[in-house]
Amino acid sequence: MNVTRPVLLYIGAEGTVLHDRDILINFPANERPMPFASVETEEEATALTVLMCECQPIAHMYMPRRPWYTYRPFGGTFEEIQRAANDFELYYQSMLNRRPAVQEAA
Repeated sequence: MNVTRPVLLYIGAEGTVLHDRDILINFPANERPMPFASVETEEEATALTVLMCECQPIAHMYMPRRPWYTYRPFGGTFEEIQRAANDFELYYQSMLNRRPAVQEAA
């Protein structure tokens, strides 16, 4: 599990994935999502969430005015957090490998 990069992704017991720390305060302490992955930027976090997860058609009780995503393969156990972390890390690395190289200005 890599949670060393600046932007953390969190996963809840029902598979909800989010990366906005401001929303975490809306969750009761016993239902608060746990960090399980990290990326370098908010844009990467959003892209990874949208690509790996399924957008839910109904409002979330703790995020009523925002779209929310669930990672379907997640079964809600502590043991599965590592599997989800591995899945997200593999996909994140593949995203980085597909990114075009930035050329320096002369």
